[in-house]
Amino acid sequence: INHAGRNKKKERYAALSSNSNGTANDDSWDIIDTLQQRSVELGILRGGRMLREGCFDLALASFSSTSMSTQEMKRICSQVFQALKPNGQFVFTINNARDQGACGAALHKDASANMSDIVDSVLKHLSLCRFDTTVKNRLSSRGIIIEAVKPKEFIDCLRMPKKIIWSESQLEDPSQVLTLSMPRDVAMELEEYSIKMFDNGVTEETYCPTDDGMERIQKVSSFATTLRRQLLHTTGAAHVVGLGMDRLGKDVDHKTATARAKLAYYILSSLVGRVDGSARGRLFDVQDHNISGFHSDNVLFSVSRDEAPWHTDGASADKAYDAVGLLCITPAAEGGSFRLSNAAAVLDRLKGRLPKFLLYELFRPLPRDILENGKGLGGGVGLMKFSRSSELLQRRIQHNAYPIFECDNSGDRVRCRYMRHWIETGHQKANITFPPLLKVAMDTLDSALDHGTVFKGRMKSGSMLFCNNMLFAHARDSFVNHSNSPPRHKVRVWIQLQEIERDLKCGISPHFSI
Repeated sequence: INHAGRNKKKERYAALSSNSNGTANDDSWDIIDTLQQRSVELGILRGGRMLREGCFDLALASFSSTSMSTQEMKRICSQVFQALKPNGQFVFTINNARDQGACGAALHKDASANMSDIVDSVLKHLSLCRFDTTVKNRLSSRGIIIEAVKPKEFIDCLRMPKKIIWSESQLEDPSQVLTLSMPRDVAMELEEYSIKMFDNGVTEETYCPTDDGMERIQKVSSFATTLRRQLLHTTGAAHVVGLGMDRLGKDVDHKTATARAKLAYYILSSLVGRVDGSARGRLFDVQDHNISGFHSDNVLFSVSRDEAPWHTDGASADKAYDAVGLLCITPAAEGGSFRLSNAAAVLDRLKGRLPKFLLYELFRPLPRDILENGKGLGGGVGLMKFSRSSELLQRRIQHNAYPIFECDNSGDRVRCRYMRHWIETGHQKANITFPPLLKVAMDTLDSALDHGTVFKGRMKSGSMLFCNNMLFAHARDSFVNHSNSPPRHKVRVWIQLQEIERDLKCGISPHFSI
């Protein structure tokens, strides 16, 4: 798969990043990640829009039914659809199994399948992906050529999830609704596998699933499926308990126990969905670095002890995360309570209370401050320092505008993307007068989120909290570390869920980890 531009360096690197047989890695995602990570070297503007809207004009592929299953062909078609720009083309061949077998290739289990059945299955999947498809020389004895085009006016409605509204009975006992206990046999399977992998030199940054490994954690995979369904379809959030920090830390020091716990957490998260590490790595350590999130430029609240007001994760118009997870390694000595509120339910209530001119403030694009990728500790040298110069930052902020709430025409789908502080500093740095009506609207929203809180408490070591990042807002109280106890340490993960759901509906068993 080559980038369609004239830059040969880009084309060459993209081609080299692709796996030739399409089975070991998710080719399209590997290439996009390469462009994201080496954007400066390749002369490409870095940004999540590449993943959301696609960044390739043309994709070329050759599928052989002797070395690839129909499932693998369909999985790659889904990846290519995400990678292509609107109106982008995907041209590929499916080679006849009988012709390929003479070349000495080991026959795949699907090789005996009728060629027509394989083609029909792939064409049906292309339709489900919403490709416009044309088949050429279908009757050729050596195979067929298929041309597929991504629709020019493509909008992926799945990026706006269906809202989840709790019943009155659920609201009476939210703790029972949210708590998802990991069965003892599931916890043991995850702990034992993580310890074995870690002892073999594997970390959360190097872990890659294998068929043999997946066989060993089938119970964990089943539990992860339950968790994913809960985040997307039932409660929208889950407080997972049952991971044994004491068992992970048996006979080892605190550093090793923490590393084992992070690996176990990553393995579970990668089974829930696709872990998105494009901005800040696969996992992010949430620890105090003695920096203020309120008074410093380009500093995340995740690296400070300040209160983190109501927000959803992600501050870029180009990137949205389906779910966010938090693992507690060590709670704070004082404070640090976590809060959770159903923003979709709050919006329903506000629609009945706010006049239209105030409600409009929550639905119009609002400029947000720019948070650079990386550790979130502020500062910056070289290109980053230049990109945060006053004039350039002002222009970047003006383009980084999107609404707090978005809904589809039916009102069944909704997306919330909110962090009041980044809206306020965005207006300030872009020299835009802060509208009084916007202040009133956000005051009302904050109050409604307070009133709609469904969880408030201090997480215990080993517990995990996951929530649908587009439907639920979360917050954290300020905290204090003591010198005579370990500092507060939590670990965050960002997960994409909806593309996994789409693939499963299309009958594909995706590789969740990238």
